[in-house]
Amino acid sequence: AAYDDDHKLIEYLAEVCGNRIVARSILTINMTTRKTSSTLY
Repeated sequence: AAYDDDHKLIEYLAEVCGNRIVARSILTINMTTRKTSSTLY
């Protein structure tokens, strides 16, 4: 389910940014931040 949500997010950002690579970078940063914050708390 999480993958599907992330995939939809990539598609959405790709449309908004007009750049799939940028969208993927944003998603990667997002996932890294999520993992880091879950480690902190």
